[in-house]
Amino acid sequence: MRQVIRRLPAKKGSLYSKLLFGAYTVFLLLATLMPMEAISSGGKGWISKISFDNGDKVVHATLFFIFTFLLFFSEFIRNRYRLVLISILIGLGIEVLQHISGLGRTFDWFDLLANAAGTLIAYFLLSKLWKTSS
Repeated sequence: MRQVIRRLPAKKGSLYSKLLFGAYTVFLLLATLMPMEAISSGGKGWISKISFDNGDKVVHATLFFIFTFLLFFSEFIRNRYRLVLISILIGLGIEVLQHISGLGRTFDWFDLLANAAGTLIAYFLLSKLWKTSS
């Protein structure tokens, strides 16, 4: 595992990491701004069996964990504090767009907190990575 972690910084800023970040950003925007009717199937599939209270907050945190991680490796933002700030501001922007879009989505402070939590978890893990790669 340590060898994989040591090799990660070598992939930073590559065309692959930038394309992956761009594709994921499009996915994130579509997933968070899409009308609720388009997301929930209402069926009895396997996903309904693992649902739990506030499960959407775990999804928000996971989405922003991945977003922050990919943003770091794309090297579009090189300053670690700006990395956190940009990720949190993107989360805020998405919540505002949900509120004003009229697509059945609303602004939710707890979604914003979950987005920030995912960002901060990624930041702390990346901080460990910065220390091990130095």
